Amino acid sequence: MRKLTLDVTKVETWLSNSTGLQRSIVQVTPLLGGISTAMYQLDLSEGAPIVIRQFTNKAWLEEEPELARHEADSLRSAARSKITAPAIIAYDGDGTACGLPTVAMTHLSGKVELHPQNMESWLQGLADTLAKLHSSTEVTTDWTYYRYRKGTGIEPDWSWSSVPDIWTQALARIQLPPPPTRTGFIHRDYHPNNVLWHNGQVTGVVDWVNACNGPLAADTGHCRINLALLYGVKEADRFLHYYREFMGKDDPYHPYWDLVSLGDGVEGPPQVYKGWTDLGLTGLSNQLMAERLDQYLVSVIKRMRI
Repeated sequence: MRKLTLDVTKVETWLSNSTGLQRSIVQVTPLLGGISTAMYQLDLSEGAPIVIRQFTNKAWLEEEPELARHEADSLRSAARSKITAPAIIAYDGDGTACGLPTVAMTHLSGKVELHPQNMESWLQGLADTLAKLHSSTEVTTDWTYYRYRKGTGIEPDWSWSSVPDIWTQALARIQLPPPPTRTGFIHRDYHPNNVLWHNGQVTGVVDWVNACNGPLAADTGHCRINLALLYGVKEADRFLHYYREFMGKDDPYHPYWDLVSLGDGVEGPPQVYKGWTDLGLTGLSNQLMAERLDQYLVSVIKRMRI
């Protein structure tokens, strides 16, 4: 079980001071599915439950010390979009009040669904939600997209891969200038663990700490690599098919951004993401992750040649 980082007394006082409402915390429930922060549902003495996020990763905070403010800003921007996101309640940017940088937000109904009963309908819902976000052209933010890794100076060990030469080719391609692309407000971490569902319908999107203005296709690339690892290339391609249908003439897709997502996400031999197993997903192995990642890479390279 994850160690409780939440100081209930400090957070309770901070919430009262921030909102002007004197409510006590009656129950704390850790939320699973993420690995870099601690998330809690707080049931209060009055009103609806809320969600608290605390940034516990020291290395991440050293690299990006304004994570709490970033998410607060992103939630304000997301509130103006065509999809449902939590509403910001308050944030403690440096952890002075709460002991750790902290964001308080409204609680959304629904849960993460990694075992969809109808895969096609589920993929359509994922694609439709992302298309609605990308169609929210009036939404903007002061936070700007940047590549996590640019591919330069990287000499990874591809001994785990069956297609090491293709990985080398892919990294070389993303060192070249990107093709012209549509930009706008993007989630930057859009994947199944950050989408909530109820009765087969999307109820909201969470985890907005990385949101920014950037290439729309970076969101599709990130989601596709997650789908390929979770289920396979077919599912990643079906998601893209639906997304492009929903976007119509405004479709921003280019396979270059699939390669960028691969370059950003692969540092060494792929491993099963703990956020998936925490939510009860079984049947995955590191070997299967390697096989699926290779298969997905080959499929993207083929798209580049079309």
